[in-house]
Amino acid sequence: MSNSSSTLAVLFAVMLWSPFPIAANASDHADPLEVPTPFTLPLKLLDANKPSKKDLEGLSGGITDLFIFPIKEDGQPAFFPPADEYELPNDAERAELDKLWPEERAVRLQMNAEERTAYAQLNPGDAAAKAALLLKVRARRFKLQELDPEQFAQIKGLAVILCVRRDVITPPPYALEPYTYSIHMDQHTTISYDRPEDQSTRARYGGAIPDSTTISPDVTITVRLNNDGTRKSYSITGLDNQTGIKMFPDEMTTAVREDPFVFPRFFKKNTIAMVFTIPLTCFSKTKTSHQWIAWATTMRDGKQIDHVGRSLRTQQPRFNFLNGLEPRKHVAAIDRRMHNPTLLEDALLRLGFDSLYEYRPWDLAPDVMIYNAQYRARFPNGRMLTDDVASLLSRHGDALLLELSYKNATWPRATANDKPFQAGFPFLADPWGPNDVTPPPMRPVVSKKHKMMIVIAGLAVVVILFGLGWISARWFGRRRETYL
Repeated sequence: MSNSSSTLAVLFAVMLWSPFPIAANASDHADPLEVPTPFTLPLKLLDANKPSKKDLEGLSGGITDLFIFPIKEDGQPAFFPPADEYELPNDAERAELDKLWPEERAVRLQMNAEERTAYAQLNPGDAAAKAALLLKVRARRFKLQELDPEQFAQIKGLAVILCVRRDVITPPPYALEPYTYSIHMDQHTTISYDRPEDQSTRARYGGAIPDSTTISPDVTITVRLNNDGTRKSYSITGLDNQTGIKMFPDEMTTAVREDPFVFPRFFKKNTIAMVFTIPLTCFSKTKTSHQWIAWATTMRDGKQIDHVGRSLRTQQPRFNFLNGLEPRKHVAAIDRRMHNPTLLEDALLRLGFDSLYEYRPWDLAPDVMIYNAQYRARFPNGRMLTDDVASLLSRHGDALLLELSYKNATWPRATANDKPFQAGFPFLADPWGPNDVTPPPMRPVVSKKHKMMIVIAGLAVVVILFGLGWISARWFGRRRETYL
């Protein structure tokens, strides 16, 4: 068998028999319906354009997006523009910056002209001076994100939006009744912002959590939906004065809204959305009324099947296993995987899938969303509907989704939603109607040529296994005859 056929056979066997999907189960907004699970792969190869009803329903429970942002007394988002604008580098400087490690590049992109001049005058070998200047720039930028007392006083509430089941392009019914969706908030766990070692974590995750094992919900909002998208039931624990809370959908309104994610591949698509606005006075029982650690979960049959915290985190294939774990267990679980990878992960790393499965030094953080109302709301400090998270994260080394965002899109890539958001509750744009969109054909998983190669490789594996079984049976049979 040729080397290429042997490789295909190995991959076929790994994908078929591994108990872990190879990215098909990653949550957040990256669930492509056309990606099969290992157990449906053989059928998909023969009929790639027709995903089964079970495949589609299985993804309908997956979480897609979590948004948290402040609102003013009039119910509109409390958006405060940046305190300053820094001079962008020219083309020559940007080409030089592109050669740098993502973390250093991200900081240097935020330098003003004076800081850029000081950096250029440093001795190239003086690592300590360079690190000190980079920390100074980062600290200055974070300082500028602080709201003044007048701005902070304008914040009267919190908007929380949970979107599930992306790619809604058909009318109901939807497979929603088996699932229980919950939004959790922790206000007692310590978040650190000002230590020098917090700067990188703050830029990527919104803040540092020195001891993530203390994370547990102080507030939980639980929602069940009917298959037509209307609300079936809800409950809220841990909040006072619940009469001031507004929620969407209700028993008569469908949860279908336009997909808010800034990502061209998801334009002209709808999603299932649950929206809440919570007055700050509702948080009187908790430790603080201006700082939240938040995440959301999907349950089915009493089992957690999905998790979302900071957007685009568990979308990374290396974090797929976090979907069934509580945030307080995330860091320990990631640490185990970093130092003791599974057989599948080890094999994939050796096959060159580093960008998908190799762990980074900054990965040891729980998958939660952090929002502190004392700072301007912009991802990763909470998330506004208008945040282009793929672009923001690419500055810090998470560039996978930015590359994908150019697929099937014109240049330059769209950086705003394809429909304007509403100024007030429930904020999301009206859904696309059946006449507005044409469902795209499901593209084949592989080309016809490669499909045949994989099928042949799979058959070869079966024949080899059958042959080994036959030889073993003959050998044991002869030994038995000898003893008899």
